Amino acid sequence: MTKPKYAGNGFFVLPAKDEEPYRLWHAFACAIRRQGDELHPDYAEWGDFENQDFRIWFDDSWKRLFSVGTGVALLEPGTVVPDDQGGRFMTVIIPMEGYIDSKVGYQLNMILKEHFTVDDKATKPMARWRITDNYDNGMVTALPAARRFLRLYNFWIDAVLELRGDTDAAFDMAVRAMNRWYDTQNKVAMNEIGELPDPYKRYDEYLDYKNGGGTKKADEWGHTEVSDNNGYKSFKLTAEDSRKSISRDLVRAKNISYNVKERRVFPGHYSDTSRIPKGQAELIRENERRLTRQLRSLK
Repeated sequence: MTKPKYAGNGFFVLPAKDEEPYRLWHAFACAIRRQGDELHPDYAEWGDFENQDFRIWFDDSWKRLFSVGTGVALLEPGTVVPDDQGGRFMTVIIPMEGYIDSKVGYQLNMILKEHFTVDDKATKPMARWRITDNYDNGMVTALPAARRFLRLYNFWIDAVLELRGDTDAAFDMAVRAMNRWYDTQNKVAMNEIGELPDPYKRYDEYLDYKNGGGTKKADEWGHTEVSDNNGYKSFKLTAEDSRKSISRDLVRAKNISYNVKERRVFPGHYSDTSRIPKGQAELIRENERRLTRQLRSLK
């Protein structure tokens, strides 16, 4: 049987069983640094991650940072026991010859009590750096969306740095860049994020309209009622509706960024400001205001 890639010689296992969420975590951390922000001091454990290719860094770091023990295991003769990675397991020798009786179980129990604190609320093993529970509840099936948030977030950072401020113009530039990337790198983009949501395309069309001299406001442009041959009616979104939809993606990206930066987890709760810890939304806004002030001071 082929050993799983992240089985760690039978001692460790990667909880998510896939490197992709960790690649996204790594990418968000790099984006935060590129934005000029500092990460939680504990990220010193990651080493020089931002200047290394993810695959090289991850292959060298996953057992130390992200793995959990595989549980009780019988060691075959000649097995090399790896470094204990911070005291997360211990080796116990049980003689198979000579005097063995029921005291073995008692002795094992005493050893466990000496080294572990176990209560009625014992939980599953946790990695030093962990993917949060909502990964299993949603993120695992929404990786294309997470990659879309990351892509938009990076384009937004580019625009903010170029324009030296978190302005409407920076938002528009980021949406433009997202559409140009999707159009020119379509096969790559489709594999990365799937179909680009319609609001991105609609808002890009509105920006074309404005650049062409159009005078309608965002909440006036694009709202049309369409009826098919069976009489069913549907509505196309206004440019303002599309903008709000894209803004929600950017808010989600910023929430993930905050979770990575301050709470050292990925992805954490990110859908909207009502589901994140009290005060986090204001901290996100204050971080954005601080970045804008720093960039303006460079003018």
